[in-house]
Amino acid sequence: MLLIDAKTRGEEKEAKKTTFSLSGCYNKEWISLTNELQSLNAFVCCLCNQIANNAVELQCDKHENAERVYLVGEECLQTYLKQNNGKCPIDQHEHCEYSKKLLVICPRYYDLNICLQSNEGIKPGEKGEIEKNHCDYKGKIKDVKDHLNKSCQLISIQQNDSSNIQSQLNTMREQIDQVQNTVKELQSQLQKEKLQIEKLKESDNEKNKQLEQLNEEIKQLKLENERLKLDRELNEKKQSGNVSKLVDDNLILKQQPLQTNDSEDRKEEDNDKLLKFKSEQYSTFNFELFRVTSKLLKTLSGHTNRVWSIDYSTFDDSPCICSGSQDKTVRVWNVETAEQIQLFKGHEDDVYCVRFSQYHYYNHHHNVICSASYDKTICFWDFKNNRQIRIFNEHTDGVAGIEFSAFTGGRYLCSGSYDKTIRLWDIETSKSLHVFNGHTNAVLCVAFSHLQSYNNNNTKSNGVGVIGGNGYTICSGSGDTTIRIWDIETTKQLIVFKGHEHYVNSVKYGLHESGLIGGANTLLSGSNDFSVRLWDIRSKKQIQVFNGHNNLVMAVEYSPYMNCSNIGGGNVICSGSADNTIRFWDIRSNKKELHMIKGDDKEDDKILCLRFLSLRKKQTDDDDSLNLCYGSGKGPIRFWGQIVSDNFFECI
Repeated sequence: MLLIDAKTRGEEKEAKKTTFSLSGCYNKEWISLTNELQSLNAFVCCLCNQIANNAVELQCDKHENAERVYLVGEECLQTYLKQNNGKCPIDQHEHCEYSKKLLVICPRYYDLNICLQSNEGIKPGEKGEIEKNHCDYKGKIKDVKDHLNKSCQLISIQQNDSSNIQSQLNTMREQIDQVQNTVKELQSQLQKEKLQIEKLKESDNEKNKQLEQLNEEIKQLKLENERLKLDRELNEKKQSGNVSKLVDDNLILKQQPLQTNDSEDRKEEDNDKLLKFKSEQYSTFNFELFRVTSKLLKTLSGHTNRVWSIDYSTFDDSPCICSGSQDKTVRVWNVETAEQIQLFKGHEDDVYCVRFSQYHYYNHHHNVICSASYDKTICFWDFKNNRQIRIFNEHTDGVAGIEFSAFTGGRYLCSGSYDKTIRLWDIETSKSLHVFNGHTNAVLCVAFSHLQSYNNNNTKSNGVGVIGGNGYTICSGSGDTTIRIWDIETTKQLIVFKGHEHYVNSVKYGLHESGLIGGANTLLSGSNDFSVRLWDIRSKKQIQVFNGHNNLVMAVEYSPYMNCSNIGGGNVICSGSADNTIRFWDIRSNKKELHMIKGDDKEDDKILCLRFLSLRKKQTDDDDSLNLCYGSGKGPIRFWGQIVSDNFFECI
């Protein structure tokens, strides 16, 4: 009899049995697809309960009379015999024979159908592809192996999955390589773009420089155009006799005869005059001596752009120059050594005007400079202790000019601004005392009237309106082409001078003891119309016009007082211009200038500001010399004058 547990073992194997194996028994469900299940019962392996593969019939004497035929798969039988020491599943036997013919379909096609029914191992999108594939094989079991090896167009699900995974891995590797290559390309491209950005920045900086140069050239062309226009207008006026009428009406010409010499005659007499000057003792400025003997003495180098303003003073017996520039700096210089001793970089735009504060020096023992800038501020700098001590910022536009009062020891400051106003400040209290309104364009320059000799003993000072002005006034020049005079005590506008045809860049009050007829009652001005003009405050009229410059007149000065009995200096004025010249004029005549100093064309370019310095030899009180200091269009500050001694000078 067959062992009782054979069926149980067969059921366990059935659950694990694959559809097709070249050696093991066949899956019953697979075979039943092409054969009737009832007809297959005779081919069931008695050991595994599947369709026997290479079935053999169990034949032996022990069960030859049995009612059923016992079939067993060859591999199942061999496995059983090994496990049971060669004993027959029924009894001992020599052999068995299998002769039945079975037809089966392709096992791979069967597996595909099972997968489709269970959806196991099938990824989204693959089901349609699997359904399209099939195998039409239907034949004998013994021919299945040959079919699978040679003619089957399908592969097993496991092989398909493995192939798909390998293909996907290869695809992923390719994609990773592509991503890495893309990253490398992007990094390389990024580096190139960085280099291009740097080049563009450099190119942009270069273009900005070129643009600045072009803007400067445009400004120069505009100025040249204005100059040509004014030249034409002036020529027309000369032809119509207007200028001749002004000369005829000149009050000074009515009072004094002309005292001019022909330039050629002067040249012939220079040597004789020089010998005469050397033989005499002079304690006053004599223009003829200056004209013959003056030369360039010193140069202060440091500014990198236009020098708009200079001032000088003496601190602890040391003469100093301060300067303000388009390079936004304020600098202080030692006149004796020509060295820069201080630098302030606090302004954010052009520094248009600088002045030393005598009030701080004599009242607080501080060495202070006041500076006005286009950044709308007025700053006070302690240059001995290298610090900013105060700032006024009530103007609403750039500040073009400042000046300290000639009374109360310089306690008051006036300022002119592009906001069209003049402000009066008390520097002791840091308060704005009054705002003068009236100009219709920027206020470019201001000046206080000088200390009155008849009022020297009056030291009383209060606020505006009760300041006790005693005739002190403020003068202002503007882009509206007018010059206006304001009363400090009443804060009212007193006079409006009209005559200039363009911006007024510089105004100066005459000195009371200058030797000039009218003294403090005269006013000197320079303008963008290329002219220098002299005004009489009492008559409220223009009394002289000086034409000779061929570009903007940026600065005007009276020759300083030396001795009122000597008219050699008192009748001389000078002017500095963007035509790069300083010209000297006799106020009694509007003819050609007395003398001209030419700036260096390459290093100076323009004369923008000037100051006379009355200098004295150290250790002597008798020998004085007048020297002229000017600021240029490209940065150098020059000293022009007479050499007094190897030791330089002190300002007096």
